Amino acid sequence: MTKTIMVSNQKGGVGKTTTTLELGAIYARKGKRVLVIDLDGQVNLSMYVNAKYDDKNIPTIRDVLLEIKEILKSSEPETDDMEDGEDDIITRSIQTTGEGFDIIAGHRNLSNALAEFSDTTDVFLLKELISCLEDYDYILIDSAPARSPLLNMGYVAANYCLILTEADKASQDGVKQVVTDIKLLKKSKMSDIVILGILLNKNEDLKNQEEAYEDLCVFGKTNDCMPFETIISKAAGATTAKNMYKSIHAYRDTKGIDKRSIQGILTDFENLAVEIEKRIEKLER
Repeated sequence: MTKTIMVSNQKGGVGKTTTTLELGAIYARKGKRVLVIDLDGQVNLSMYVNAKYDDKNIPTIRDVLLEIKEILKSSEPETDDMEDGEDDIITRSIQTTGEGFDIIAGHRNLSNALAEFSDTTDVFLLKELISCLEDYDYILIDSAPARSPLLNMGYVAANYCLILTEADKASQDGVKQVVTDIKLLKKSKMSDIVILGILLNKNEDLKNQEEAYEDLCVFGKTNDCMPFETIISKAAGATTAKNMYKSIHAYRDTKGIDKRSIQGILTDFENLAVEIEKRIEKLER
C-alpha cells in the first residue's frame, strides 16, 4: 500500500524541501519506489534534482491538476475516457531523477492557486491524482509555506503529515497553525490524515534546542503529535550539496569532499527515515 507523506509548516525556510529530498533519496536507496510531488511555487525541489519545470512538453503538477479538474468537469464519473485522460497526462508528467526517485515538478504559477483552484471540490484534485499512482511505496509532498488551496489539497490527499520546525517562536507558531488546519479538515470529514510527528531542524544553540524540544513535547502530548526523537543538525555541507543540485547523500559520493563535514546530518536523516517507518508500522498494525 502506498504511503503518502506531506511535509509541512506554514513558515518558510524551516527545511521542508531539504527534508523531502533527503527522505526521497534514502528510501530510493533502500530499494523503495518513491515519487516526490513539488507543490511549492518556488520550485526549489525541482531545481535541486534537475527536473524540467518549464518545458512545455512535460506537464508540471499545475498542469496535471488543471487537466484532472477539466476531465472531472466534462466526463461522467467512472468512465474510461476520464481514466485514459488522467493516465496520459500523469504518465507524461513523471520524471526520473538521478537520486533514484521520480518527481512531478512544480510550476512557478502555483502562486496563483487561489484563483485557479477556487472551486469547493478542487481540494480533492490531488487525492484523485494520487489514487492513480498505486505502484509507489512512498509519495512525498513538498508543500508551500503559506495557506492556500494547494496546502489543503495536500492535507486531504496524504495519509500522514510530518511537521517541520526550528527552535524559534515563529516556526513553532507555524506548527500550531498546521495542527489547527488539520483538525478543522478532519472535523469536517474532508481528511483522515495522521500527524506522524514534529521534526526539530537546523539547530546550533543547544540550550535553545532543549527548551524548544520540551515545549514541543508539551504541545505534542495535548495534540497527539509528539516530536521525533531525531533532531536534524546543521551542516554547511547541506547548502553545498543543494548548490550542486544533489541530495546530501549524493554529495557524499562526490570524489574529493570531506565526508566528515556532513556525516552528522547524514546520520540524522537516516535515523529519521527509520523512525518514520517505525511510527507508520505502529499506526498500521
